Amino acid sequence: MYLYLVQFLQQTFHDAITGPLDQRGANWLKGQDYMAAFLQQRKSGPREDDIVDAILYFEFPDGQAYTDLERAGTLTQLTAGGIETTGAVISGALHHLAENPDVRQRLAADKSLIPRAVEEYLRFFVAAPCLGRRVMSDTEMSGTLIPAGDYIVYNLGGANRDPSVFKDPQELDVARTPNRHLTFAAGVHRCIGLHLARLNIKIAIETFLQRIPEFALRMEF
Repeated sequence: MYLYLVQFLQQTFHDAITGPLDQRGANWLKGQDYMAAFLQQRKSGPREDDIVDAILYFEFPDGQAYTDLERAGTLTQLTAGGIETTGAVISGALHHLAENPDVRQRLAADKSLIPRAVEEYLRFFVAAPCLGRRVMSDTEMSGTLIPAGDYIVYNLGGANRDPSVFKDPQELDVARTPNRHLTFAAGVHRCIGLHLARLNIKIAIETFLQRIPEFALRMEF
């Protein structure tokens, strides 16, 4: 049952984030429906003082409503972020290391180089390249008026390849510095899990290089 659940969540949120455009919304709602049912189930049992309980029992100090739908949405965001995004960056990093033995050997020999490599992998392999925001007031951007209420989508992956910010942006350089990528977005809506994501990716690369120092892509003809 547990394995089925993991596979269900992995597939659902993979399809919701990187699947066919016309199916992403439906998959996201499927995942959120599961989270809503899970929260109701947990609410009927004893408290466990974990992240789920933090969502279940959180209340705004000013009395503002935090609806069941919003709670399910919060848990959905956290789950999708934990399952899909870090895994995509780790996969991209290992693919790059498999194709570049000199880089792989350098990182394996000196673990202090890995945190900087993590930042470059985050810049290059953006797991959630496009995000959206609701416009709260009439805004003019580059001569275009965006009226309040409109919903805009912006491309973090494109920003990470901006030649005015990054030298040779199409090149993956594990020693790149500075590296002001926008993979976690910016401002008040910056990714809440950015520190955990960085740690997960760092540990994954360190552990893989320690246990499997030599590896390559299998060539099929």
